[in-house]
Amino acid sequence: MIRPGAIRAAVAGASKAVIVGMGFIGAEVAASMRQQGLDVTVVEFFATPLERVLGPELGRAIEQLSGWEKVALPIAA
Repeated sequence: MIRPGAIRAAVAGASKAVIVGMGFIGAEVAASMRQQGLDVTVVEFFATPLERVLGPELGRAIEQLSGWEKVALPIAA
């Protein structure tokens, strides 16, 4: 179990962060880090954030509102 404030303490003094995965937890951590002023890069398997649980249309809407830079993963055929 992660103690409260552990992530905030871990990123203290950082200016950039990379988040792997954009499910609910990844999205929440990314949003928190953006609020702390970090530049956030997201690495996600799906085309949009939260696509697996909310679908691509809502995922695109969240992506447009987020301000996160997305890194596409090359998927081997």
